[in-house]
Amino acid sequence: LSARLTPGPQAASEEALAHLAKVEAALASGANTPDVRTAAQRLLSKLTSGNDSNDQTEADLEHRLETADDDELFAIIDQQLGDPTP
Repeated sequence: LSARLTPGPQAASEEALAHLAKVEAALASGANTPDVRTAAQRLLSKLTSGNDSNDQTEADLEHRLETADDDELFAIIDQQLGDPTP
């Protein structure tokens, strides 16, 4: 019963991608405030930390996030997490 009620890794990944798509849509519809951008940058930093032990790569990503415009920010998200559209 527990296995049927608890989503597996594939379902969790699909759910996470769906949530990211909602965030992307919210940003595109005008919710792109400085506070939202800061939160998105912090989230991306958390998602990418531990996956790459190269400090220079992390510093480069942080710089890209700090200086990115809207389109560049979405491109970074797609690059780091994968494009959710089929």
